[in-house]
Amino acid sequence: MFITRGERVNDIPIITLEGGPCGGKTDGLAHVRRILEKYGYTVFVSPEAATDLINRGIVPGKTVTPELFQELVFAKTIESEAACYRAAKALGNAKCIVVGDRGLRGNLAYTSEEHFAELAEKFGTHPEILRDHCAHAVFHLRTAALGAEAFYTCANNTARKESVDEARALDERSLNVWIGHPHLRVIPNAAGRTFKDKLEHLSNEILHFLNRTEIERKFLVEVPDLGALPHYARVPIIQHYLKNDKGEKWRVRARGGEHARLYTETKKSGHTGLSCSENERVISKEEHHRLVMTLLDRSRRPIEKDRHCFVWEDQYFELDIFLHPEIRHAILEIELMKEDQPVLLPPFLKVIKEVSHDPAWKNSALARRVPPH
Repeated sequence: MFITRGERVNDIPIITLEGGPCGGKTDGLAHVRRILEKYGYTVFVSPEAATDLINRGIVPGKTVTPELFQELVFAKTIESEAACYRAAKALGNAKCIVVGDRGLRGNLAYTSEEHFAELAEKFGTHPEILRDHCAHAVFHLRTAALGAEAFYTCANNTARKESVDEARALDERSLNVWIGHPHLRVIPNAAGRTFKDKLEHLSNEILHFLNRTEIERKFLVEVPDLGALPHYARVPIIQHYLKNDKGEKWRVRARGGEHARLYTETKKSGHTGLSCSENERVISKEEHHRLVMTLLDRSRRPIEKDRHCFVWEDQYFELDIFLHPEIRHAILEIELMKEDQPVLLPPFLKVIKEVSHDPAWKNSALARRVPPH
């Protein structure tokens, strides 16, 4: 079962829709499927296991224990996602995508960290693998209980029973378990916008992700007291730069802890304004080692940093604190869909200046400033 091996595949995009109660996942899934099919994709959908089990009479705390229910959710989700991936692979070179209605990691919001870790081990995986490796992108639709309270209802889902306050708390837990993922986006209930607008926002985010264009703003900030951050995940990163004569920025990265390290190769080109073309693929530990040993650009030192991922005002920020004393400031990054998209900066960070257009603050340039060990 591909999901348990700690591997992400490059040939077939795998995305996950998450969200709190009455966030619009069911309608969002149908909308996204229609849009993607218009763009020529064959869409394979892995349905939400928990709702399906409850509708079959397998109800946690009633007909089965909560612990057994979560184990059944694990087994059913793995089976469903593996079937979708296998079907997509069987189509060969066809344009395919797998869309999951809540991934395995999302079930951490419904159980304890200890029990979730036990289940992950039982199924041959690890909680961090289930966050970072099993989907290329995660899209969280906010519950209607946050910003669209008049439309919050349990009537359209017999498995839903949460009050407005409970829905808000569950939405936050459902979002927090994914913080730290390499590509997480929040789809809010924006003031003055309709549910149709929300679905359009969702599909636009997914299409932008599939387009492989990176639009990023970067800000130089003072290194903060981490206690001032909202809920965050710390992700260690080591990246090496490789020799390239094609005008591309070429790097390899080891991302994450020892139990779930994700190795990637990234090539960036065509920089215009805040945008560039980004071609990233997951590689093995062995290929990462081979590339570093044979193609390392020795004029640049490895960059080591701790990335602190957090959500503020429904924006996903990444705060890089460098593990080199020569780099005394941190860099705050945010990826956007459009260059003119407004950004609300966190008030708990002291911003020195924007460095989006300053080549001196690109990681590839910082790698020249870091002295040899």
